[in-house]
Amino acid sequence: MPTLDSPIPLPNNQGQTDPAVRFLSRGNDYALFLTPDSAVFKLRAAVVRIKLAGANSHAKIEGAEAL
Repeated sequence: MPTLDSPIPLPNNQGQTDPAVRFLSRGNDYALFLTPDSAVFKLRAAVVRIKLAGANSHAKIEGAEAL
C-alpha cells in the first residue's frame, strides 16, 4: 500500500469496472473507487462507502495531472 508521502495512482476507468466509477486504484490489500458523489474503499474483507451528501452525481471529475 502506498505510504502517506507517496501519491496513490488513480488511473481513469477504461472499462475495468462499473461505468459509474471514474477513477480506481488497486493494491495488494486495498481497492479504491471514485465516483462523482462517493468514494468506495475495499480493505481486505471490509468495504466502506463514503457518500458525499448533496454531491452532484453527474458532476464531471477529471485528473489534475499525470503521475
